[in-house]
Amino acid sequence: MEGVGTRPGRGTSFTAVALLGAVFAATAILGAVGRSDSGDNPPEAFFALRGTGAEVVQVDSDTGEVVRSIVDLGEDDVMTNTDGLIDGIDLAADGGTLWFSRYLQEPGVVYRVRLPDGHPERVTEGHGASVSPDGRNLALIRRTDVVIRNLITGQERVFRGVLGELGGSATAWAVDGNRLALEVAGADVSGVDLLDPATGEQTSLQPVGLPAENYWVTSPVFRASDGLLGVLCCYSGEVVEGDPPAETKVALHDPMTGAEQSWFRLPVPAGDIDWDTTGSHLLISSGGRVLRYHDGRFLEIPRIRDVFAVAW
Repeated sequence: MEGVGTRPGRGTSFTAVALLGAVFAATAILGAVGRSDSGDNPPEAFFALRGTGAEVVQVDSDTGEVVRSIVDLGEDDVMTNTDGLIDGIDLAADGGTLWFSRYLQEPGVVYRVRLPDGHPERVTEGHGASVSPDGRNLALIRRTDVVIRNLITGQERVFRGVLGELGGSATAWAVDGNRLALEVAGADVSGVDLLDPATGEQTSLQPVGLPAENYWVTSPVFRASDGLLGVLCCYSGEVVEGDPPAETKVALHDPMTGAEQSWFRLPVPAGDIDWDTTGSHLLISSGGRVLRYHDGRFLEIPRIRDVFAVAW
C-alpha cells in the first residue's frame, strides 16, 4: 500500500465536501475502523471547519476535544454579512498563520489569523487561498483568474482565464513552490490542473482508467516527503442531485507532468484530506467525522463532529 506524507499548504475546498452530503451511512462502515489512540506522534492538534462553514476550531488530535475557537462568525453575521460562509482553510507551513476565505458570490474575501490568539484580518478579494511554503506568496481565485499575491510587497500576478468559464474552488502549492494545483469547476465535473507560475503553462490531471470527461477529482494536496500531488479520486459519470460522488481513493500524481504514479483506497467516502508534517499521518473528513490514517490503520478521532474540512 502506498505510504502517506506531508503537506506544505493548500486551500481546502468547501465546495467538494458539500457534495458529500449524507453518503456516510457511517455506523456500519466505521464499525470496522479503530478508535483513535496516540499513535506514532501525530501533530498535537489540527484545524477543522465545522457547521455549515461558520466556525473554525482547533482540535486535539488524540481526544477530539476542541482546544479553542479560531473563527466563529455567529448567527447574526451569517444572516446579515454579504461575504458568505467560510469555504476553505489553509495552515501556513510554519504553523503560525491560518488563512481562510468567505465566499457567497464573486470574488469572495480572503482573511488571515495570526495564531494562536489573533483575530481575522481582511487581506484581499478572492477565495480558495493557499500560502506558499516559504510564506512569501498567496495563491487565490478571482472569478476565472488565478492570482499570486506577494505578501511582502502586495504586488499581484494574474493568470487570466486559466480556470475556464465556471472558475475554481481551491489552490495548493507544490513543495518547492514551482507548481500550483488548481481545483477547476465544470458542468457535473471537478478536475485538478497544474500551473507553472513562471511560465503560465497548464497541465490537466488524467486519472488512469477514466474517460477524458465526466469525472470528479478534488482536494489537491502535495506530499513533502516525495513532492507528489495527492487528490481525492474518482467518480465517473454525471452527478445526480441528492446522490453525490463517494470518493474513496487517494491518487498520487507527478507534480511536473501530472501523470498518475500510484494510489491507495480509503475505507469511507471522503470529503477532504490533509497530510501532516511528519510524512506519516493522513487526516480525513467523512460525513462530519474525522479519521486519521497511519501505518496501514484508519483510526476515528473521537468526539469531534460536524466537520467539513480539515488542515494540519
